[in-house]
Amino acid sequence: MENKKRMLSLDLARGMGALGMVAVHILIRYGSYAANNSVYGAAVRFLGGPPAAPIFLFLMGTSLAFSKHATLRDTLWRGGRLLVLGYALNFLRGTLPAFLGLKFGMLQPEALMPYTPQNLFWIVDVLHCAGLSLMVISAVRHFLPRPWTWLLLAVAMALGSPLMWGRMSGHPLLDGCLTLLWGTDVTVQFPAFPWISYPLSGMAFGVWLAASANRDMLFRRAAGVGVLLLLTGGLLILDRPTFHLGDYFHSGPGAVIAFTGFALVWLATCHWLVTHVRDNAFFRSCYAWSTHITLFFVVHWIIIGWGIGLVGHTQQSIPTLVCLTVAVLLLTDGLVRQVAAERRYSELARPGAFLSVEIAENTGK
Repeated sequence: MENKKRMLSLDLARGMGALGMVAVHILIRYGSYAANNSVYGAAVRFLGGPPAAPIFLFLMGTSLAFSKHATLRDTLWRGGRLLVLGYALNFLRGTLPAFLGLKFGMLQPEALMPYTPQNLFWIVDVLHCAGLSLMVISAVRHFLPRPWTWLLLAVAMALGSPLMWGRMSGHPLLDGCLTLLWGTDVTVQFPAFPWISYPLSGMAFGVWLAASANRDMLFRRAAGVGVLLLLTGGLLILDRPTFHLGDYFHSGPGAVIAFTGFALVWLATCHWLVTHVRDNAFFRSCYAWSTHITLFFVVHWIIIGWGIGLVGHTQQSIPTLVCLTVAVLLLTDGLVRQVAAERRYSELARPGAFLSVEIAENTGK
């Protein structure tokens, strides 16, 4: 049965997204042209698409309703830390290994195109988007405390984003900030517009989920709404595919609507799995990855970034990609568990800390 103290269905969804995330990043960084354009490549891109970043950001908003540390001050601080962590990760996974690879002849400049060691530092990835989005939605939650208002803002972000993309002021410092919001440069992978739509809608879902006396019913209704959104977004995409689909990183309104619908259906599916399928090792692994998702994200990217010097960039066939995905997943899992265990030990080593750690674990916080 679903754990009443911690929403295991949400952990399962986030954990399975982490699995798809590893597979798609292995494909993009190591996979050959043939592998990227194969049926395997298409399947991996899907698993690393709607079930990954949209779910992560949606659940970031949802989790605010269950957190004991969701004050405006705390969430602004957490968002700022994620933003800084994003740039630190850019250096560790991109700038530093690329610089050393070029210096010692392990990489050729054309292998990095269109990137350089310098612009790899300025990539706007999901950590940057999550940090900025967390700060924004925290302010929205504080000053506009009505879930329906958050949904209206999510719709406005989805509809208005294409109008803002690429608009810059001409002033370098200000444009650096605007790039995080709606940049279209090759280094911008997750601009806040339209991706902030997901945590805004997730925040509303979290409030209703936390207050629900019948979560089974709520998830069934969420699945129904999700199917409706999927159909609506799909029809919009079919009508104007270039505008409503765009690309994954700059999704048009139709794609945002469809991905939001997918998130609701996917969460309802995970809730059904948790409540009807016997607990197993895969579920428990997903729960662990979800609990430490930021650490998991950082570790797997550092492994992949430095691994290019060993296995090459965009050269590997499908069988090799499968083996690399398993290897990176196992190595990431082992390192994350080790770091998590050391963190727990250091917490317990502090005088008076044992009780607070036990309470945190028992409440899933």
